[in-house]
Amino acid sequence: MDNFPYIAVTTLQGLEEVLQNELTALGAENAEIQSRAVTVSYTPEMVYKINMFCRTGLRVLLPFHSFKAENNDQLYEEAKKIDWEKYLKPQGTFVFDFSGRSSHFTHLQFASLKIKDALCDLMREKHGKRPSVDKMRPDARFVIHFHEDDVRISIDTSGQSLHIRNTRSQRNEAPMSEVLAAGMIRLSGWDPATPFADYMCGTGTLLMEAYAFATDMAPCLHRTEYAFMRFDDFNQELYYQYKTEARKRRKRLETRIFGGDIDAKSVQVSQTNLETMGALRDVEMVRGDFNKIKAPMKKGLLMMNPPYGLRIGDNVEELYQNIGSTLKNQFSGWTAWILSGNPEAMKQIGLKPSAKITLLNGNIECKFAKFELFEGSLKEFKSIENE
Repeated sequence: MDNFPYIAVTTLQGLEEVLQNELTALGAENAEIQSRAVTVSYTPEMVYKINMFCRTGLRVLLPFHSFKAENNDQLYEEAKKIDWEKYLKPQGTFVFDFSGRSSHFTHLQFASLKIKDALCDLMREKHGKRPSVDKMRPDARFVIHFHEDDVRISIDTSGQSLHIRNTRSQRNEAPMSEVLAAGMIRLSGWDPATPFADYMCGTGTLLMEAYAFATDMAPCLHRTEYAFMRFDDFNQELYYQYKTEARKRRKRLETRIFGGDIDAKSVQVSQTNLETMGALRDVEMVRGDFNKIKAPMKKGLLMMNPPYGLRIGDNVEELYQNIGSTLKNQFSGWTAWILSGNPEAMKQIGLKPSAKITLLNGNIECKFAKFELFEGSLKEFKSIENE
C-alpha cells in the first residue's frame, strides 16, 4: 500500500484558482492547481473539513495505491494485490470512474474493466462472494487515473457530489450547478455587506449560494451522509465536532437579497427551495419581466444567467438588447455580472465589459462578463470611485 501525502479536490473548469484560494482559507497547505482540480497536503482532519465546508469543490479524492502496467494482464495482476477491503466489503457496492490517457491503453473503459475483474475475483476467492456495481449510489467510488504506464487508484471520500447541498427540494429543467454559482459569486468579488440581486433566477441557485455565502452557512449543514463515514477509520467525534462548528458559524443576513423571474413556476420553485434552506424570509422575491424592474437600491451587485438561445429557431437578440437597456436606464450605480453561452447575443447588450472570464455551464463554454454601470462619464465615475 502506497502512502500518498496529498488530497485531490475536483472542480469545474475555470474555478481552479477560486478553489485553491478557498482551500487555503480552510487551512489546507501546499495547494497546487491541476486540471479541474487542486491538490493539498493530506491530513485526516482536512478530508472532513473540505467535504463539509468547501463551496467550490465537487469531490474529495484520496489516492491510496499506484502501480505500473503496460498491458491488460499486468493491470489485472497488479490490481489483485490491492487491499480493496479498507473501503469496500464483499457484500458492498462500487463503481469505477476513470480519467487520463495512455498509449498502452487506448480504451480506458476496457482497461478499467480489467481492474474491476481483478477486484471481484479477489473478493470471490477470499470470501466466496463479490461486491456488485451500482452506478447511482455506490458504497465506494474508485477513481482510476492513467498516465502512460502509471496507474493511480483513489477513493472518493465524498459520496454524492458536493454540489448537492440537500437544500434544493425542487428543480426545473437543467438547473445551474451550485458549485458553478458559488464560484461565480467568489469571482465577482461580491462584498456580502452590499445588496445582491438576480432577476432571472430560474430555480434560485445563485440566490441560495449568495445567501449561504453571506450568512456563512456551511454546505454540509443539511447533508447527513458522506462516503468517508463508511470507512474503517471513520472518526465520528471529529465529524460531529465539525458539524457543531457549522451550526455555530451560521449568522444573520446583514444585507438585502432580491430575486425574481418572468416565469411563475420558476418563482414558485425558487421560493420552495429558499424555504427549505431557511432563507425565504430574507430574500425579497418578485415575479416580473426584467425589462420592467427598477433597481431596488442605489448600489449593489446584479448577477444573471439569461437564456442562451442555442436551439434552432431561438431568437434572443431582442432579449439581450432589452437587458442592456434596463441595465443602463435602471441600474446606474450597480455592478452587473452576466453569464452567457451565446457570444453573439452578448454583443447586443451594448455595453463594454470590464472583465470576462471563461467558464463551463454543463458542457457549454460561457463568458462571465462584468459591467460597471455608472452615471455620467467614465472619467467622473473613476474620480468618485477613487475618493
